[in-house]
Amino acid sequence: MTNPKQSIYRILRWSEKYTRTDMLYLVKSNYWLNLNFISTSILSFTLSVFFANYLSKETFGLYQFVLSSFSIIATFTLTGMNTVITKHTALGLEGTMQKSIRSQFLYGLIPSLISFFVSAWYFMNNNIELSVSFLLMSISIPIITTFNSFNSFLIGKKMFKKHFTYNFIFNITYYGLMIFIVYKNPNLVWLVFGNYLVTSILNYIFYKKTKKHVENDNFSKDFNNSAIHQSISNILPSILTTIDYILIYKILGPSTLAIYSIISAIPTRLFGFIRNITASATPKISTQSEENVRNNISQKVLKFILLGTIVGTFYLIVAEPIFNVFFPTYKEYIKLSYLYIIPAILSVTSSFTSTYFILTQSKKNIYVYNTIYPILSISSVVVGGLYMGIIGVIIGRSIGYLFTIIISLILIKNISIKNQ
Repeated sequence: MTNPKQSIYRILRWSEKYTRTDMLYLVKSNYWLNLNFISTSILSFTLSVFFANYLSKETFGLYQFVLSSFSIIATFTLTGMNTVITKHTALGLEGTMQKSIRSQFLYGLIPSLISFFVSAWYFMNNNIELSVSFLLMSISIPIITTFNSFNSFLIGKKMFKKHFTYNFIFNITYYGLMIFIVYKNPNLVWLVFGNYLVTSILNYIFYKKTKKHVENDNFSKDFNNSAIHQSISNILPSILTTIDYILIYKILGPSTLAIYSIISAIPTRLFGFIRNITASATPKISTQSEENVRNNISQKVLKFILLGTIVGTFYLIVAEPIFNVFFPTYKEYIKLSYLYIIPAILSVTSSFTSTYFILTQSKKNIYVYNTIYPILSISSVVVGGLYMGIIGVIIGRSIGYLFTIIISLILIKNISIKNQ
């Protein structure tokens, strides 16, 4: 009798002739990443339902503004360190994570100071809710951005099961607390306090647990410089990820931002499992040759777009009943959610091409790349938002991701890969 595992193994190996991908590695790694994605998606969806039905649009929009501000202010930390940790850990330099903690915390004091001044500004303008929210951000941001490195280490070491276990416990605790706060005391300050408190504590706990899996203290002497260069080049791309939220808040107000958050939440989460392919492939990409990168990148991009189109078609079928049942107060905006499928497809594809480029190119090339495409993308979002509101932001987002894909493909195809 044929062993089922052996049959699956043979099928996966046979399929590699057509996919030109290490299918055994992809399925094994993506199993845990997608399991994490499914559990997170269920919890995130549940929290979104509570947000939509228990929070006013005003409060929900303000909360999204604070979270988006956190993302932008956090760009002034060592955002590139996690990429370095993943890459170096995959190469056997497992001491990188622990060596990075001091630098990450010190750089975390920069956005902490920025948040404090923003808090003081809101206080002087008698906006106590936002003042307290940014003060809480100031306290927590060095902790959150430093100790989240456990994720990068586990992925670099290909400990995907452990990564899932830690994140599952994290998510159950985080989402459980947030749902409780929304139900019992739905105001901005409590939401922000609960978010930052549980994230800070759990990141630290799981960092300490992850340290037990470090098997050597090897590290590259230039890892800190690599992270600094990567972080500087990350500033504009990181701002790009949430500029739409800030723009909508400033131009159209918190209620409109709440609408945008709901119509984009489900497509973004639904397409997240495709993004996991990039996450699981990162250790593999780190060790690929120049010839392999150039020969396979175009085909892989087409596969991402095809897979995204399939997922987008599925969403078109299920979106209306989802809005009718779970988001009745937002169902009049469902057509905007349909439109958001376009940037969602392009987003996961651009994430893949960006990762390929950043992990295989020289610092100089990365600087050029991370300067050109964010400027074009941010300009598209700003112009679209100013002239066409939410629809303009969505169109601008789509154009921005398209710029990312085209620019990264051109550079990968035409620029020689150099040593870091």
